[in-house]
Amino acid sequence: LLAEAREILKNIDNNLTIEEAEKRRIKKTEALKIRQLGAEYERIITRMEDARKRLPEITREIDEIEQELNAIPAPRSLEALKKAMIDADDYGSQEKHNRSEQAEIISTLKTIELEQNQLGLMEKSLEEIESLPLPLAETIRIFEEHFDVNDRILLNIKEESKKIQGALLEVERQIEANRLEQEVPTENDLLKVRKLRDTGWGLIAKILNNESISKETVRHYLGNIPGSTTLANAFSTNLEQADIISDRLRREAGRVAEKALLLAKQTTHKDQLQQLKKDLENTESEKQLLTNEWTHLWQPLGINHRSPREMTQWTNDFKLLVQKVKDLRVRRTKSNQLQKHIDAHRINLIQHLDRLEAKANHHIDSLTTLIKKSQSIIVSEEELLRKREQLLRDKKKLENEIKAAKFRLESSEKDLDNWQKDWEK
Repeated sequence: LLAEAREILKNIDNNLTIEEAEKRRIKKTEALKIRQLGAEYERIITRMEDARKRLPEITREIDEIEQELNAIPAPRSLEALKKAMIDADDYGSQEKHNRSEQAEIISTLKTIELEQNQLGLMEKSLEEIESLPLPLAETIRIFEEHFDVNDRILLNIKEESKKIQGALLEVERQIEANRLEQEVPTENDLLKVRKLRDTGWGLIAKILNNESISKETVRHYLGNIPGSTTLANAFSTNLEQADIISDRLRREAGRVAEKALLLAKQTTHKDQLQQLKKDLENTESEKQLLTNEWTHLWQPLGINHRSPREMTQWTNDFKLLVQKVKDLRVRRTKSNQLQKHIDAHRINLIQHLDRLEAKANHHIDSLTTLIKKSQSIIVSEEELLRKREQLLRDKKKLENEIKAAKFRLESSEKDLDNWQKDWEK
């Protein structure tokens, strides 16, 4: 052991003896303090090494954050875009519906144009159609009744005329049959002959009384009795004719009566036809007046009117058309007003988006698409802003860590100086 002790002392100090080493033996209290100083030294050195190691790491991390911050575009003011998007949002949800509404309006307009054509109103504008002075239904009904009455009267007259015309033809056929069989004299024939006989006797009486008569009067009398050359001869022939007719009337009284009846019927039928002709003319004149009034009633509408019965249906169809026109006007007004708002918001959003994305073509986009683009830009900008803010927070945190590390390093260096002083003691 002694040899080992000397060998250890030799390694420590070649000149150090065992006696001297004994004198230098550390007391327990001193050994405890040495151990404490050793532990304190380890802690100080560890803190200093950690601080020196961490400082470049933090600096590198800050540099990386600054590079990321520099790569992030500068934040843009989007408050105006947000407000424009919020204002447009309600109209964006209505844009698709309004497009459908406008398509339905066009379809309805085509249907109205077709109905206009069917009603003969193609030259009228929709505004004019709404303001056309439509006759009252009661007025049309009264005209229809008057026309119906007039038409019935005309029909009756024509049917009666046709009936009487047929009867007249039958009577004339019978008269012609009698004539072909053998002409039957009538009372009128006898009266004519007797009248002519009396004229001849009057001329003879004037001659017998030495009264003057003109040759013209004699020639006129002779002219009524063919084949006679003298007054006496003519008068004799005239007497004979009167006797013959009188005898035939007595012998053929039945046929004479039949002929007289037929002639009377013929006259009656002709008178009836004449009266019916007048009635027809009067009734047609009344119908013409009625037609003129009917035409005048529809003149303000400027259409080719038809019969009252047809115009009753026309009026019903017209009322339905007018209601469609009114409904279309209201729908079109609402749709146009809504479209004006949609277009105004489109223009507003396009102006804001053009300032943010000058190269993009926003003018062909719908309001809905513009709202989605605005939302995308806002979300992207907000994400960049959050990222930037997070990087700034991280940078601030790292900068605080640098300060803390430097402070720890400085504190540790001071602690090391103090430890050195304590160790030297």
